[in-house]
Amino acid sequence: MRVNNNVFSSVLGYFEQTPFMGLPCRLTSYTQKYFQQFRQGIPFLQQVNNCFKVLLPEEYKKQYERAKSQPKFQIDDTAFSSVTLNRNFRTALHKDDGDFKQGFGNLTVLEYGQYSGGYTCFPRYNIGFNVRTGDFLAMDVHEWHCNTELTESQSQKEYNKKLPVIYSNNSSTGTLGSEKLFTRISFVCYLREKIANCKSGPTQEYYQRINFSPSKGFKTTRKNKSSLK
Repeated sequence: MRVNNNVFSSVLGYFEQTPFMGLPCRLTSYTQKYFQQFRQGIPFLQQVNNCFKVLLPEEYKKQYERAKSQPKFQIDDTAFSSVTLNRNFRTALHKDDGDFKQGFGNLTVLEYGQYSGGYTCFPRYNIGFNVRTGDFLAMDVHEWHCNTELTESQSQKEYNKKLPVIYSNNSSTGTLGSEKLFTRISFVCYLREKIANCKSGPTQEYYQRINFSPSKGFKTTRKNKSSLK
């Protein structure tokens, strides 16, 4: 049995069928819950897409054409179906699983406060990238990669103590990173391999069952006037 640490991590966008949960291809529950915020963030994801297109045009074309073959499971005319968000999460050495085998992961970061570390490392090549706010890194996530520790110097700790509190942190939960006053949110934009096999029929039935619109979010229903008396 594999036991993972409790971390701040979730997936935006689309996910393929998961038989063990009985769910078809769909927008993830996290995306459904924060649908309006997701829609507001689309221009940001499109800019990440543009960076990918300019930096690696041949790799981008392969991934975009694959994503375009399933437009109902494609994030707004990008080469992505999904985005993994990690907050203050130091990943162990791993290869990404379930991504388009010929595709690339596209990494960018948003920061709040001051910290050191968090380098994205590829040990095979003895290289690490200090990706910070405004930076973009296209990476072959099928290579072994990891992150270095996120640390604070004493001066950074003093600076972070003065920051307005904008996150609901509860370190008693044991979630890694919740004890930090700074924030590093990484966005990894990519295409799921099995999205190509998705069927729209079961997806539409699922959305109808949960009263959700893939263009507007959860539908609101009007109560019968008699029920208000």
